[in-house]
Amino acid sequence: MALSSRCLRYLALVATVLFMVLGVTAAVLQCVFTLPMFSLLSVPPYLHVPLMVPLVPTLLAVPVGFFGLSAARNERMFKLLGVTCLQVLLSLALAVLAGWQVTLSFGARLEVDLRALMVFSLLEPKWHVVYHELRCCGVSGPASFEGSIPTACCVRDEVVASSGPCSTLYSTGCLAPASEQIRGVLRRAGAVNGGAAVLMFLCAVLSAVFVDSLKRAAQKRKELRLNHEDTPLRSP
Repeated sequence: MALSSRCLRYLALVATVLFMVLGVTAAVLQCVFTLPMFSLLSVPPYLHVPLMVPLVPTLLAVPVGFFGLSAARNERMFKLLGVTCLQVLLSLALAVLAGWQVTLSFGARLEVDLRALMVFSLLEPKWHVVYHELRCCGVSGPASFEGSIPTACCVRDEVVASSGPCSTLYSTGCLAPASEQIRGVLRRAGAVNGGAAVLMFLCAVLSAVFVDSLKRAAQKRKELRLNHEDTPLRSP
């Protein structure tokens, strides 16, 4: 049985709302993954764009969705088709960016750039926090420091010992755990954005199907009205 125009319009609204929710959810999860990493680590500059640009299509899903809601309520078919095309483009863009993130997570350039970044900033206070949080020291261990070793490299398991003498140092370097943390963020962000892109694309396709059905229903109503007007009235 064919769905009514009201039901089709409602389904188109639901698909558009889901599109918006998926975009916002992906943006929030992206921030949850990346912001703590940026606050802790000095991320190589070439990763800033692939980590932050996916926020653009996910956040653009909101204004595009509101435009689609307005068009669906008023049954403006031309605008609905335009919104559907924008939704598809945003979904494809997000899918490409997600693939980029996952690809970068397997690249060898990360260790090279991160090593160079660490060598020039080993004594900065930001890295002292990294030494404590990741329980590591320097690039490849305490031998990375030519002079005095920062107190952040000291193994202090008790709070009361934080001001005492340092007898043990973290033996492992920070390059491996820091690189793995960045890779993990790239993979998680890529997985979230990729999943959101697929679901957003499905919402866009469903919206297009409902819009097409609305258009066909409107044309059918118009044809029935014209046929009714052309039908001569029978005299009693």
